[in-house]
Amino acid sequence: MQDSASSTASGSAHRFAIEVCDVPDERRASLKRFRELREQCLDMLRGDSPASVTSQIHDLTWKTAVFRTLNEARRIEASRPANGPLWELVVEGYVHQMTIGIRKLVDRHHNSNSITNVVSTLNENVELFTRENYVTHDGLPFDYDPAFERHITSFSGVVSPKAVWVPTTGPEAWDTSKRMHEMFDVLCGTPSPRAREQKMQPCVLTNLLTNLGDDRIRKIRKLANQVHAHADRSASKPGALTVTTFNDLHDALRTIVRVTNFVSSTLLNDAAFGSVVPTPQFDALEALDEPWVRGESLAQLHEYWQKVSDEMDTWAYDSNAGFLPPNDGQAGAGGTHLEGEERQ
Repeated sequence: MQDSASSTASGSAHRFAIEVCDVPDERRASLKRFRELREQCLDMLRGDSPASVTSQIHDLTWKTAVFRTLNEARRIEASRPANGPLWELVVEGYVHQMTIGIRKLVDRHHNSNSITNVVSTLNENVELFTRENYVTHDGLPFDYDPAFERHITSFSGVVSPKAVWVPTTGPEAWDTSKRMHEMFDVLCGTPSPRAREQKMQPCVLTNLLTNLGDDRIRKIRKLANQVHAHADRSASKPGALTVTTFNDLHDALRTIVRVTNFVSSTLLNDAAFGSVVPTPQFDALEALDEPWVRGESLAQLHEYWQKVSDEMDTWAYDSNAGFLPPNDGQAGAGGTHLEGEERQ
C-alpha cells in the first residue's frame, strides 16, 4: 500500500513528493535535477513508445530466438532438403534486421532512443549521483537505523507476533534504504565512512560506454552503415569490412542487454528484465513440421513465378518514357521513345 505521505504525479517515475524526501533544503534543487534525469532516462528505456530501448531489445531477442531455433532445425535434420531461396531470404533478413537493430540501439544521434544515449546522458550529469540523491530520491530515509528501531519497537509486548509486512517504500522503508546504501558502496568504491555528498565513481559510466563501443559492436555498426543502410562504394574495397559472424551479433546483443539491465536496475533503481525474450502466447513452432506447399501446387507456383518475373521485366521497357523533353511538340504528357527505337 502506498504511504499516505506520497504524492505521485501522473506519469511520474516517483511515488513521493520532493518535500517528503530526506534532503536538506539547500540541496533540494540537486535532488530535483536528479529526479528529472532519472525520469528522462527511464522514459527512453521503458517508456510507452514502441521505440523505447527495451521494446527494441525485445524485438531483436525474439527474432534471435526464432532464427537460432530454425537454424538448429537445419542442423538437426541436415539431410532434409530445404528451399534454397527461402532459406537465403531468412538468413539475409535476419542479418539485415539485426545489424540495423543493433546500430539503432547504439546510435549517438540526440533524438534516438538508444542505450548509448541513455548512458551518455547520465555521464553528462554524473555529478548528480551522490549517495544522498541515490538513496533518498523517492522518500527513503538516509539513516535507516531509526526506522528499523521503530519497526522493532512496534513488536514490544507481543508474545507471538504474526507475519508482518515490511515497508519497501517511503520514510519507514529501512531495509530498502539499507540495500541502496550497500549498492552505492560499490558504485562509489568507498564503503565507509558513508557521507551524504559522496559521489559515484565516473568510471562506472565510462566502462558502460566502453562496452557499448567494443570491437563486435563497432564491426556491426560499420556493416550496417556501409552495406545495409547505405550502398557505400568504399565497402567493396579490399579490407574495407571485417567479417561479421552470427556469434558477433549474439555477443553484441548480449552486451546491450547487460548494459541496459545494469542501468535500469542498478543505476536508476527500476525494473530489471524478467524475461529478455518475449513469452509467446502461442506455439512458436506450430506447423514447422509441415511442408511449405504440397507437391501438386508446385506447377501453379512455377506459373506464378513466371508471371511475377514477366511483370517486373516490363519495368525496364520504354525506359525513356516520361523523362525526355517534348520533341517539336510531338510528345504527349506521357513522353515518347527516341526516334528509331523499337518499342518492345
